Amino acid sequence: MKKIIPVVFSTIDDDYIYYLYVSIFSILKHSRKKEFYNFYILVPDDFSESSKRKINVLSNLYSNSQFSFINMGDAFKETQQIHAHVKYPTYYRLLIPNILAQYDKCIYLDSDTLICSDLSRLYEHDVSDVYVAGVKAAAYMLNEHNIKDNTTRLHIADVSNYINAGVLLLNLKKIREDNLVTKFLGLMQHNFRDQDQDIINVACYKKIKTLPYKYNMMTKYEKIYNQCMDAKAYTSSEIAEAIANPIIIHYADKIKPWQNNNVFQGKKWWTYAKQTPFYQNILLANEKTLLKGISIEKDKEVSNQGILNLRKNITYYRYKILSKIMIGKKRDKYEKKYKDLKQKIRAIRNFNKGI
Repeated sequence: MKKIIPVVFSTIDDDYIYYLYVSIFSILKHSRKKEFYNFYILVPDDFSESSKRKINVLSNLYSNSQFSFINMGDAFKETQQIHAHVKYPTYYRLLIPNILAQYDKCIYLDSDTLICSDLSRLYEHDVSDVYVAGVKAAAYMLNEHNIKDNTTRLHIADVSNYINAGVLLLNLKKIREDNLVTKFLGLMQHNFRDQDQDIINVACYKKIKTLPYKYNMMTKYEKIYNQCMDAKAYTSSEIAEAIANPIIIHYADKIKPWQNNNVFQGKKWWTYAKQTPFYQNILLANEKTLLKGISIEKDKEVSNQGILNLRKNITYYRYKILSKIMIGKKRDKYEKKYKDLKQKIRAIRNFNKGI
């Protein structure tokens, strides 16, 4: 009998669907035949059928998976947002224990994660005597000032076990037994700076299990690993193991790999993105930031074919011919167009080689 592993994501709109797709694809790529993944995607009322179909493509590719879209209606839509880059569906995870009433535990993942190994290794952790397991958020304990600030604003005695909420293993059964969802929702009135992450850490205080850094290797800490070690958030061997053999990479910084492939571990994300049916869509959606400085005439023919197929496009050959047969200003015009198009093709080729 296959082991059923429930995994939950939440997303706000169609713009993020391709990145969610890469995350789910990376899970299934490393899945074993003896495991069956039930994916639950929490979405607002206006989430499109087109985006749902894109995700459902994966169930055709991987028979050990099933997808359910949970319509959250207008839940939390009017909630005050503290950070501009964090949207209201972040609060959906507070309701997971009630939504997944048929399960005793589940995994929650943010959409900017990449799974590089068998995810069942996370699911197999024992959480029977805690509410939640996760990886420490080092920033909250970097120095005395940070510690004092966070313990004061959260009204807890210490933050040594404060965890990042982007990767969680939830003990749904215990959370329900102790009616913790009511506590989660009650804490929302405090308008905590770090929103639902703060709520989870406050409500689950003293009932949190911390996991090794490799289960949530947050890329934003790459430049301050020495400080993380000084704060005893992670050991040097933990960091080395995470870099060499990460189980989950969490692109928890403001700049994502689809915006700049040179971010820490960014090329690894693109190796997975290249294997999905939506690779061209991701490139097209982010070409301005990925290919800064390369200008191109964006007529309909070019846009419809996609930047990876420019050589096959009639526009390419038209510019090439016109740049040779025209004279005067018109020749100069088409020579520039042809040169810009060649630069674009070269940039795409170099980008792909670098991944």
